[in-house]
Amino acid sequence: MQPYMVLAKFHRKFVDVNRAIHDDAYVPKKALAARMYAHYHSTLVHVLQDMWLRFPMFDPLLLDIHGQRAKTCPTLGISAIESKDILYTGTRNGRTLHSLPLLQR
Repeated sequence: MQPYMVLAKFHRKFVDVNRAIHDDAYVPKKALAARMYAHYHSTLVHVLQDMWLRFPMFDPLLLDIHGQRAKTCPTLGISAIESKDILYTGTRNGRTLHSLPLLQR
């Protein structure tokens, strides 16, 4: 059994699939960017629905993996070189952990 994978093969500066559509998710008035955003989220919905059908006793685990720009953090004493070896995780104080009504069973 292989894990499911949905890849966004475009740069986040053009289309940020992690943002809400009304929250500057893509360059305004760009039809291609809007289609890419919609296609990514449509694919994600279909994958989640398939997972729920195949494995109804489990909740899916979504991992959002992407590059981070190397930064210094004087407060923590971290240099730009050291920051390349750090994995940053965050939920914006729990605000990014939610289920969309569209995806709920």
